[in-house]
Amino acid sequence: MRNELENYRAVLTWLIEHDRRGDASEVAWGLSLFFLIRGHTSEGLHWYRQILTGRLDAPISESKALVGAGLMSYAKGELDCARADLLRAVAVISGTGAAEMMAHAENILGHVENAAGNVDAARDRYSRSLERYRALAIPWGIGNALSGMASVTLAAGDAPEAERMLDEATVVLQQSGPWFLTPVLCFRAVLAVRRAQADEAIALICESLAHIRALQDKFAFVHALIPLAAAAVLKGDHMWAARLLGARDAVTESMGATIVDSVVQDVRERAESEARGQLGINTWDQAYMAGRTASIDSLVRDVESAVR
Repeated sequence: MRNELENYRAVLTWLIEHDRRGDASEVAWGLSLFFLIRGHTSEGLHWYRQILTGRLDAPISESKALVGAGLMSYAKGELDCARADLLRAVAVISGTGAAEMMAHAENILGHVENAAGNVDAARDRYSRSLERYRALAIPWGIGNALSGMASVTLAAGDAPEAERMLDEATVVLQQSGPWFLTPVLCFRAVLAVRRAQADEAIALICESLAHIRALQDKFAFVHALIPLAAAAVLKGDHMWAARLLGARDAVTESMGATIVDSVVQDVRERAESEARGQLGINTWDQAYMAGRTASIDSLVRDVESAVR
């Protein structure tokens, strides 16, 4: 998709100009994970908004554009916009029999509510999407909904149940490819941090970074660096923690994807507070700014050295 991106852009432009918005919606929906993984969330949102400015005859076409817009807005941290698009998508889909799109909409709504700290609402949405994905036998959807359920369960303080859900998600996702395992590895690392098992957390993130590098996945990258920074704090390496958070923030600013689940955000706030307190403002600023200019490869080498 990266190599053909200019062609996709030309096709979308032509289809919208010729009022073939249903076809444009199909193309843009097919690009949704590419937009997310490679950090093109602002561009993706632009295309979905362009498609939605005109009339779409088929509910399924409208729903794909709405769910795509909701996903991009969620990734950018624009939770109110994301929620509005996704609720509109649910209304459009209702009664059409488009079970898969409904599952997607419910699942992303779960992520939106989770990021907003609305644990009960998130659990409800994840549960609905999980039921639909199971009925449709979509492994990646089942695993993603389970990892979301694990996140809200962990936020509610039930670590054993969260771990059980992550175990189930891991089994299901073995069929789906490595990208879908990255949230599971991230939440496992959060669990390890909470147990003060820094080396286990670092090993989990090292495994995750191998998948992230292979796919050049900027979205998962910004999640993975947070429990890694918390693990660095546990090991007493506050300079490394500051560099990691600096690198994480630089990537989020460059790609416009800022969101993390509430339980991961809590880990970040605790790690940053501890590192700042230990280093002092001047040393923190120097290490943080060094991280903002660090390459991903250099960060990975640091992780691999810590694992050894």
